[in-house]
This record gives sequence, structure tokens and C-alpha cells, in this order.
Amino acid sequence: MDPIGKVAATALRRSPPTTPPALPAAVDGGPPALVDRVTDYELPRLFSAVSITGQPRPLVRALDANERSRLERRAAELRTGLGAFGAGDADAVRAALSAMLTGYRSMRQQGDEAHATVAIMARVLAEFPRWAIQRACLMVARGEAGLDRRWPPNDAEMHAIVARVVEPYRDTLARVAAMLAAPVEAPAARRLSRPRETVETRRGHVARVMADMDARRAARGEATAPGV
Repeated sequence: MDPIGKVAATALRRSPPTTPPALPAAVDGGPPALVDRVTDYELPRLFSAVSITGQPRPLVRALDANERSRLERRAAELRTGLGAFGAGDADAVRAALSAMLTGYRSMRQQGDEAHATVAIMARVLAEFPRWAIQRACLMVARGEAGLDRRWPPNDAEMHAIVARVVEPYRDTLARVAAMLAAPVEAPAARRLSRPRETVETRRGHVARVMADMDARRAARGEATAPGV
């Protein structure tokens, strides 16, 4: 049977040659942009300060056509970049897993199980995109995954590492999708959503003014009292 290193070499030979991408990276199999200033930072400020458990968080105003279009493009970019790897990426995924496992002495001695080991791990990671699996393999190889470097990761550990790679992208997609589906807050709700701190601050200010007036009255009384 082939040793696991040979599995990696075979998978690499089967991988299609790279060509200059004619489309954005997310469409070509790479990660989407991690941050978009407008959709990820500026537009989320439209979320209302008030949220009710079990109900979608509303926006303080409706999105205009340009804002909605930008959010829809961002959502499409993220969904594409987070899509599961397909048949065309299978060899590249197996090559990355094989190369990562080859770095462990114990795995070099398991040539009879090399194909099965890689195939099973690839199936466990089937929900993830190719780029995320490759990045996770590199993290493991560099000792950046937080694992005991003496032992290769098992399937569950590898799944957790790849999930950690895609987590910020999934969180961003969830927020963008929530904005696109969010209702608009009613004007009455906006009036009621005034932060409680503002009311308390005003009450505190009035209390301080009243206390100051009482102190001045007391001081004037002492100054005009007989014998002073």
C-alpha cells in the first residue's frame, strides 16, 4: 500500500494547474474579504438600541437602494466563499491533509491506512471550503492550532480547527443577513428606546441643583441670624 506521503504527491499531480483568476477570490475558491468597512462597520450602526428576545432586531430607518445592494453583494460574496468544497477541489483537499499528516512520525508508519485516513478526514470536513481546510492544515503544521504537537489531530480536532478559521466569516454573514431581513423600528418605539441613562442623568442634575439651592438658603439664613 502507498505511504501517506505518496498519497499527497498523487493528489498534487491530479490537481488542476493554477491559472490567473478572472473572478474575485471568493468565486475562484479563495476566502472572501475578511472586512468590508461599509457593510461590516458603518451600516450595522443602523440597528436599533432596543431588541426583544425572540424577535429580529429592527433598524432605526429603512435601507436605501445603494445600502441594500451593497449588503446583498457582501452576503453573496460570503456565501460563495463559505461554500463546501466540491469535486474539483477534492484532490487539493486530500493533498493538504496528507501533507499535514505526513509531518507526524506515527502517520508515516501507517501506509496501509493512508488512503482511508485521508478520505475519512476529508468527509468529516465536507461542509467547509477548500481554502479554510488548507489554512487549518498550515496552522497545524506550524504549531499554531493549539494542539499537542507530538500527536496528529484526530477528525474532531481538525473539524474544530477549520470551524475556527471560518467563524469570523460566518458571524459576518449572519449579521449581514440579519440587516437585510430586519424590520424598521416604528417611530413610537424609537421614542421609547431613549437610553435609561439619559433620564437618570437628568434626574441627577435636578437633584444636584435642588441641593445647591438648599445649601445657599441655609448659608443665607446663617448669615442673617442674630448674633452672627
